[in-house]
Amino acid sequence: MLTLATAALLAGCATRRPPLLLEPIARAAQDDGTSLPAPVSPLAIDVRNQLGTVTVVVDPRATETEVRTLPFRAAPRAARVADIATSREVSTLRVVVQVPEGEPEWTDVVIRTASVRGVIIRNTEGDISLTNVEGPINIQSGEPLRSLGGGVFVRLAVPLTTDLNINTTRGNVRLVAPAASAGQVTLESTTGTVGLLGRNAAVAAANVTSGPRFWRGTINNGAQPINMTTTTGKVTLEFAD
Repeated sequence: MLTLATAALLAGCATRRPPLLLEPIARAAQDDGTSLPAPVSPLAIDVRNQLGTVTVVVDPRATETEVRTLPFRAAPRAARVADIATSREVSTLRVVVQVPEGEPEWTDVVIRTASVRGVIIRNTEGDISLTNVEGPINIQSGEPLRSLGGGVFVRLAVPLTTDLNINTTRGNVRLVAPAASAGQVTLESTTGTVGLLGRNAAVAAANVTSGPRFWRGTINNGAQPINMTTTTGKVTLEFAD
């Protein structure tokens, strides 16, 4: 497991406190006694943020993995990296935002790293944004019996060929992916609309069934599930050349 160097919260009484910065130290001990630079690329992301937004940005120029948390108020709140497990193939970064029981506090989480291969995000309220990630994506925002949740936006730089499951109880869901993406697509909205944008000759759709609030079909002969659902909002799958 990686150890962490944690920068202290800066003093001040502004409405929004300066960010808390958590950075992995440069090396990580392995079970076999060897060591690897950290972060091992690519990085898998697992975030649990009860109340607040989550943003993950992949920047190939990044030389370290940066986790920033921005609490809304001046009172200290604990945001911690719960675990960083690493292997020779991939590291998994798990971030858990912790607040005192009975005192929910809005906290934005921003992660910036050089490469991501797989994302899991859970929150009850707040928008979620992923840029240029790869690998399986699993996002759950909100709770079925409460009108919480948030919008979800995902932009991919490489074709989607792995599982994607996005569900929010409130907010728009939008995926922008290269036209070579493939899979078994399900788009559903309980009270909103669904749509596919940017389809061209490079996108082959088969076995299509559709209505004002759903679209199901096979894209480019793919087999893995691509599921995007919302209770209140619009669901859009956009293909970009």
